[in-house]
Amino acid sequence: MSSDEDKAADKALVDELLETLEPLEVRARAMFGAWMVYVDDKPLGMVGDGGVYIKRSGVDDRFDGIARLVPPYPGAKDYWLMDLTFLRERPDDVRDLLAAVADALPAPAKRRQSRP
Repeated sequence: MSSDEDKAADKALVDELLETLEPLEVRARAMFGAWMVYVDDKPLGMVGDGGVYIKRSGVDDRFDGIARLVPPYPGAKDYWLMDLTFLRERPDDVRDLLAAVADALPAPAKRRQSRP
C-alpha cells in the first residue's frame, strides 16, 4: 500500500473504533503519522500502521487472548495491539474493556494558563 492508502486505512480504522466506543466521550486526533485516541480526555491509545494500540493500565489481565504487547513504533513502551477480529465481532466487550482502561488511567494533567 502507498502512504496515502495507509493513511486512508488508518482513518477508516479510527472511524470504526470511534463508532464502536459510542456513547463514551471519545475523540481522535492525528499526531505524528498516527491517531491518538482519547476517552474522557485521557489518551487511551493510538491507531497507526493498521493497528489499534492501547496503553497498559491496571486492567492488563483483561487483554489475555485478545491482544499482544508490542511497541507501536521503535523505541516506544509496549502497548496492547488489539486483535481486529475482537474489535469487529465483539464491539460491546471492546467498549466495556476500553472504558475500564480509561477508568484505570490517571486524570489528565491540568494545563497551566500562560501569563499575559
